[in-house]
Amino acid sequence: MVTNGSFEELDDQGRPTAWFVQGASLSSVPLAEGSRAARLVATGTGTARLSQPLGSLAGRTVEATVLVSSTVLFRLTPWLELRSTTPTGEVQFAHDQSAAQGEWVQLRLTPRVLPANESATTVVIRFVDLQPNDEVWVDAVVVLASDPPSPTGTPSPTGTPSPTATIAPSPTGTLSPPRPASPTATRSPAASPTATAPRTPTRTPRPATATPTVTPTVRVPSLPTPASRGDLLISELLPDPAEAVDPQGEWVELFNPQDHDWSLAGCLLADNGGETPLPPEASVPAGGFLVIASGGAPTGLAADARVVLVPRLGNGLANRGDRVVLRCGEVVIDALSWGSDTGLTALPPASAGHSLARLELTAGASPRYAINRSPSPGWGRVVTAGPVSLPLVLLRAAEPAEEGR
Repeated sequence: MVTNGSFEELDDQGRPTAWFVQGASLSSVPLAEGSRAARLVATGTGTARLSQPLGSLAGRTVEATVLVSSTVLFRLTPWLELRSTTPTGEVQFAHDQSAAQGEWVQLRLTPRVLPANESATTVVIRFVDLQPNDEVWVDAVVVLASDPPSPTGTPSPTGTPSPTATIAPSPTGTLSPPRPASPTATRSPAASPTATAPRTPTRTPRPATATPTVTPTVRVPSLPTPASRGDLLISELLPDPAEAVDPQGEWVELFNPQDHDWSLAGCLLADNGGETPLPPEASVPAGGFLVIASGGAPTGLAADARVVLVPRLGNGLANRGDRVVLRCGEVVIDALSWGSDTGLTALPPASAGHSLARLELTAGASPRYAINRSPSPGWGRVVTAGPVSLPLVLLRAAEPAEEGR
């Protein structure tokens, strides 16, 4: 049904034939045992699509699968879609799948009957929330269509049912980590990293015996983990959200002042009442930010922000006094406290809807903080709400203690 669904056939420029791409460049990368996959590199911010027209499938029962992977898949949402054109417009069937960084994931559209008045159907693999130079890989696109039932409800003249096709399972694989971007020393929006060389995904050969399901294997990215104080900085936090009931809506922003990405494998955030392990597939880009939020994406989140959602931060941040400690292994990477907890930085508490923001984003700098009246998760900036005459409240913090708790 799909032409060149395994992306083995290439044109004279090395691109898979029979496929159309929007929002990205299209090329091919080799996999294990001589097989290949499609490689899409985003040309801007937003959505990239890989598509192929299938012709008319009116009244037929259709199902589809595809394998997708990327080192940034944990912050993307991939979609598998069948778009059918009818006289009254377009009918779209879609399936999405959130996934962890570095794994091959199978997206599957379960069997469905296409409209009898359908005139054309297109299979579309779509990725949203891409940043420039993000790379994604696609392989093993399969679309199966069974014949429509006989109008009389009787068996076909041959009396022999159509053979049942099976969809091959997705193998697992490991992807190389992304190249780092240059570090940023001031609170300004983080630049998207620029890819400098193709990264090749690898995976095991497809097994000879087909099965209809897949169990993807999470692969932890081969990035270093912070090992010293100041490798990452707690750049901003909102302990008392105005638009949600605590602990929902609380968030902590981390900044990476180094010239390479940091993995958060083995890291956690803690307050005075509990600890929150961070997902091992999460990472903080060089010179960039990561927002760790409870209860959903924060209000005012930057469009290109990296976000990790957790059930709660520690035991829920206390508005009038608490602390946030970033620990990787046994090492305290950064920490601060406010209000009634004077053991670390002794900052005053912020009002509801205001954040505590660090002004110097340089490792080793004596920290200064501000009460940010317009929190900016993922933006890397400190702004004020209201007239310009309303200043920031600048706070000089004591040097954090060597021990985090």
